[in-house]
Amino acid sequence: MKKLHYFLIFLTLAFTGPSTLARTGGSFLVSSTGTSWAGQSGTVPVSGDMIKTGGTSGFGGGNGFYVYDGGIYTSANGWHIETANNDNNAVYVTDTNSRAIITSSTLETHGTFSQGLAVTQSGSLEGRTMDVTTHGTEAYGGGASFMGRLTVVSSTFHTIGSRAHGVAAFNSGTITVTGSEFVLEQASSSLVNSSGTGTNTFTLTQVTADLAGGSGLVLNNTTPNNMAVPNSATTILTINQSSLSGNILTSSSTQNTVNLSSNSTLTGMSTRSGVSTLSVNIDSTSEWDVTAASTLTNLNVRGTLGVTLTGTGYTAALVTVGTTLTIDSFTTEIMPIFDASFIYGEDIQYSYQIFNTMAVSGRDFLPFVDWSNLEDGWTVITPSFTNGVLKWGLEYTIPEPGTWVLMLGGFSVLSYLQRRRHRK
Repeated sequence: MKKLHYFLIFLTLAFTGPSTLARTGGSFLVSSTGTSWAGQSGTVPVSGDMIKTGGTSGFGGGNGFYVYDGGIYTSANGWHIETANNDNNAVYVTDTNSRAIITSSTLETHGTFSQGLAVTQSGSLEGRTMDVTTHGTEAYGGGASFMGRLTVVSSTFHTIGSRAHGVAAFNSGTITVTGSEFVLEQASSSLVNSSGTGTNTFTLTQVTADLAGGSGLVLNNTTPNNMAVPNSATTILTINQSSLSGNILTSSSTQNTVNLSSNSTLTGMSTRSGVSTLSVNIDSTSEWDVTAASTLTNLNVRGTLGVTLTGTGYTAALVTVGTTLTIDSFTTEIMPIFDASFIYGEDIQYSYQIFNTMAVSGRDFLPFVDWSNLEDGWTVITPSFTNGVLKWGLEYTIPEPGTWVLMLGGFSVLSYLQRRRHRK
């Protein structure tokens, strides 16, 4: 009978698990001197346990999983962390040499400025297969500041409050996100937010995002309301193997670079304000589909620049470039494809308004025009900017003594051909 009794106890434990599962405690603190779990003295959370805080507002007052002063904790797994008040992050890592890795856990914050994953002061934080939800205003899914480094893999983020960005960096933060999904409910929330000073670096690979149902921002420079400092950050955002829909909004004195690479597509427009700068680089495998008139400082296209034209007429404002423009490929969704017969029409002059005030380079500005039906003697010359407008150019060689070249464009082309037809 004793053997049967012990066997039944074994079966009970096997199916129900240890009695320590599903415990609830307050903040779990890790430092270089040890660990402590509020309400659960002498132990640490294990898979299935909950960390729930309702402490005072303020950094350090009610964070869930809090690593500081050189503490290291890399075995957090299967936890449920929930914080209630303002400035209470679900996971918070701070100070040089502090490091944390958390996997397969659920994070939820309810207060203003309460992030899901936050790292600062040269700390390091990695989250894998995380499920993160924030409810408060400016409650970011993840954040890095003051040389902090955040790495996220295979995770989902859902932010509900206003200006609750997907990831945000401040004063030289570094954020790397791979294989993750973002849902941001408010149009004031951006996938990436960069502010402060120094260089903020973001690398997004295989990322998907629902940005306020398509009306949100991929990048902006809004300074957090709890950080009353000048905003002059340098931002480097690299998007790899991702298709994102959203706009770019740069402001203040920030300097911004967006790199589209490795089969990435960005659909949206860009706007600069203040004295900010914006450079967009598109590699040979990637595409930027511009949906409205856009302004930027530098544009380098090795892949595809697609433009959706709206409005009427034969002239449409597209992209305004302040310094340098390099285009290898240019497509559009609405522009008609003309052959040379268009030059016999009336009142037709087509010019692309890709504005540029400085240097221009590139080799293929006219892939969208079929010049195969040009009459003998006519050839296309390299387009040039006149008063900031990129115009077509044609060249006709007249076989007269002392051969000379007549270069015509726009209505001059129409006038010459009309006279030539009447002489026939």
